[in-house]
Amino acid sequence: MRRGRRKGNALFLLCVWPMPEGPSRLGLTVSRKVGKAVTRNRIKRVARDYFRRERLRMRPGCACVLIARPEAGGVDNTALVAGLEALFGPWFERGRESRQKV
Repeated sequence: MRRGRRKGNALFLLCVWPMPEGPSRLGLTVSRKVGKAVTRNRIKRVARDYFRRERLRMRPGCACVLIARPEAGGVDNTALVAGLEALFGPWFERGRESRQKV
């Protein structure tokens, strides 16, 4: 993680570093300081869903570790997604669609 780039906001800390090959991957860390199990699982669920939806927009070959800060436990899902968008935004390739319109 020391070789990667770090970016953070009030809710999350994101560490990203390049991988030689393969699709982008996500690792999550949500400690007990964030809240009880229900709160921690909600944060992980929102983060996984966001990453799954936006993965195609990411540059290929990125390994990401997302660390939830204690403040993330006290906000709603909309604020969590806004925090994730602020962190992952620079890692998106410009001009590509995030997903197919159904």
